[in-house]
Amino acid sequence: MDKRMKKFFSVMILLAMAQLVLAASPTQQIPDQSGAKNLRKYLCVTDATAAGIEYKGSQESWLPTVFIAGDRYIVSVDIRTKDNKMVTTVTPYGDAVPYWFCGATVASGALLCSGQSSLFVFNEKTLRFIETFFDGYVDGANDNLNKPYIVVGNCTKL
Repeated sequence: MDKRMKKFFSVMILLAMAQLVLAASPTQQIPDQSGAKNLRKYLCVTDATAAGIEYKGSQESWLPTVFIAGDRYIVSVDIRTKDNKMVTTVTPYGDAVPYWFCGATVASGALLCSGQSSLFVFNEKTLRFIETFFDGYVDGANDNLNKPYIVVGNCTKL
């Protein structure tokens, strides 16, 4: 295995561990955004390719894979008028309901946003993000219903 693949899997393992910590914490409530005033919005687009792992039944093992990405997301930084609290969410472009809810920050100052079996880390200063998805490998099902992946992208302020 070359150095890049080792680094990739190291990052995937670290992100998976972070997801497990978030999953073990109390269930996150969906923020009430009624009466929220938008402060900032960003359009985020994944880069052309993403990396992950998929199960190869013929080899009975999980192997690296690269696939075409191109998803778009809206990061919305709002302030609730009822309690003056900042709420940041990430919504797949075209959807009405946010998929990730942001709270904590990581060492770089980027926002850590969690969703079901995934993380979205967004940095307002660099306008870059990383999205990860974890289901498929850790659940023990050796099939291709879910393929864990990591994808990066850039954002533009709207």
